[in-house]
Amino acid sequence: MMEFALVFGRTNAAKFPAARQLVLSVPLLCNGKTVACDLAYRARSRLFVAVFRLACPEDPVILSRLRFWAARLGGRAGSLSALAERPRSVYHQLLARCELHRREIGPEHLGEALARVAAAVGAAPEKARPARPALVLAGSHQAWDGAVFEPELGRLFLPSPISPPQGDEIPLQVRGDAGGPLEAQARVFQVFGPGQRGPGSPAGFTLQLQSAPPELVEALTRLAPPRPGPRRAAPRYPVEAPVVVRPRVAEGRPVAHLEYAGERELANDYVSNLSQGGAFVRTPHPYPVGTELALEMRLPGGTLLQAPATVARVDAAGMGVRFQLDETGEEKLGEVIARISSRQRRALVVDDDALTRRLLADALAERGFEVFAASDGVTGLDVLTDELLALDMVVADLRMPKMDGEAFLRTVRGVGGEQDLTVVMMSGWLDPGIEARLHGEGADAVLDKALGPELIAQASDAALERKRLEQAG
Repeated sequence: MMEFALVFGRTNAAKFPAARQLVLSVPLLCNGKTVACDLAYRARSRLFVAVFRLACPEDPVILSRLRFWAARLGGRAGSLSALAERPRSVYHQLLARCELHRREIGPEHLGEALARVAAAVGAAPEKARPARPALVLAGSHQAWDGAVFEPELGRLFLPSPISPPQGDEIPLQVRGDAGGPLEAQARVFQVFGPGQRGPGSPAGFTLQLQSAPPELVEALTRLAPPRPGPRRAAPRYPVEAPVVVRPRVAEGRPVAHLEYAGERELANDYVSNLSQGGAFVRTPHPYPVGTELALEMRLPGGTLLQAPATVARVDAAGMGVRFQLDETGEEKLGEVIARISSRQRRALVVDDDALTRRLLADALAERGFEVFAASDGVTGLDVLTDELLALDMVVADLRMPKMDGEAFLRTVRGVGGEQDLTVVMMSGWLDPGIEARLHGEGADAVLDKALGPELIAQASDAALERKRLEQAG
């Protein structure tokens, strides 16, 4: 039997309708194999979880489909079948402690059960009908960066770090600058990874339109032209990452009048936005247009990219560069962009020192995390329960009142069954043998507090990325 969870964090009256519609559509998305569903809502953290059981073995196509729609509608989907029996039972026990918990709901009674969740959330008790969710494409300008429409073939390419399975039928709605939505049916014609459509091209998928009305074809031709022209070849994502830029070596020597002032490069220059074809480097010392460069970028998660590049434009804030990556570089960049463009990562900082908590929380927030904080292990476990299935990482001090870090780690790994969660332990006094013991109890990294908040945040982020890659094989 296949079992998976749809998780929606920070659910409020405005966000709940999308979650409700997705939950109602699951029996259709799962080809009628749904047996039963459990619903849970925890008021304090506004966590809404739907756990479905299907009369079939683990199906990667169904899971891929659900992950795509969950990401589009503000949640995430994850398999519980892949967990060992104990962690899976612990998840169900934690859900049972939520204020609202309904078990073994049949597909025909989902609407009634969701009405109770709506009342708890404070949303209007609207009647929604089971229907496949529609892919809504709204707005213009940046919303269409990287999208390409081929009217003669009726195919629309959409850049996306998460794609639906190839062959899926999807209702499509296009909303331009004015007027009501234009609708058509579409089929997922092809799915692409980063760089597969050409150097620097983003990951995404192509839709084959089926019986599209002329108005929709006209709108797509206007919003996603076949030749991007002044548009970017790929969407840009805001980042703040250090970069070293050097002129390419000519005849064995750097170009003299373009040399940088030593280590000032890394301290003052950074990438402020990034695409799969280029980046904008904020620097007080931009090179002239056309200059060939050597780039070293340290991206969120600790990924190092090295690539040849060319200056494409220059303004008062810095310079835009185009870079050329090899296949490995394309894969690395695709992974980073998928993480940047998906939901915000969440981290919990547990430390009894208020200043350390604040500085580390700020350092993690600068790396794109939504940060929660707790002053001791007992409070940390309470926050962990509140954010069930929605946290990515915990950074905890070793020496704390009420419950020390070692007991906290054992509880998280043993009693809580949280094996997927990245747990980083830190201490100002690392006694001999403590690192090996903490690793044996499930710590993903053990850090010395003397590193300071910035380096602890960097090392913790790297531990999270390393664990994610290990889990992906």
